[in-house]
Amino acid sequence: MDIAAQNKNKKSNLVLEVIKIIAFLSMALDHLKIMGPSYFVLETPGRAAYPLFAVALAYSYSYHTRSKKSYLLRLFALGVISQPFFALWLSGLLIKAPTWDTILSVEMTSLNILFNLLGGLFVALLFQKKRYALAVLSFLLFGAITHKFSYGAPGVLMVAALALFFNETKSQNFHAASLYFSCALACSFVLLSTSNSSTRAIFVSSMLLSVFSLLIFNAKMELPEWRRWIYYCFYPVHLFVYWLIWLSIV
Repeated sequence: MDIAAQNKNKKSNLVLEVIKIIAFLSMALDHLKIMGPSYFVLETPGRAAYPLFAVALAYSYSYHTRSKKSYLLRLFALGVISQPFFALWLSGLLIKAPTWDTILSVEMTSLNILFNLLGGLFVALLFQKKRYALAVLSFLLFGAITHKFSYGAPGVLMVAALALFFNETKSQNFHAASLYFSCALACSFVLLSTSNSSTRAIFVSSMLLSVFSLLIFNAKMELPEWRRWIYYCFYPVHLFVYWLIWLSIV
């Protein structure tokens, strides 16, 4: 392979990068609610984070991942590393004067959002391998362990459906792709069935716009590899920083 071909392979999808950045910004807004009730208004634009992350991870998993098992292991490792920081943030949100015992209780009973995303991709992997019984069991398991302070079974199914959708579009099997996309769309409505119309509109439109943007546009550019470390570190670091700020003002 010549140098030009190697450089071409290293180019990143600009639409995908923009989706990730918007997802991180939306998540950062959402998590500011730890600072007090007046910040809860930011929860509405923050609802765009989950569908954007779901689409970004499902697309990367289907189009850019050489080893799907390694991809899932990295996501699992990031979830484990982030869990203590999520417990600190959540304890600040829910408990006025958290102790280390209450923080540990939160950490053991409430998993962060990365396990929702991991569960969906893992179910998709099993489904692709035609291990349907194990896929159903995994769906039920991840749905059960992420139902508290996360998106639960509908969130897991939404990610799985998006991953399968992108896999079918890659294979140009558009009939199957439409079925998986319909499933993901249905899950997005179920997830926010009790939310207000503005929150539902942001959640659903974020998923639709990100999906169709990835399918329609294919702009690419060489980007520095170190940006990936920013993506990896952002979730746990911003939770910890928010918790430290909250400690200083309570």
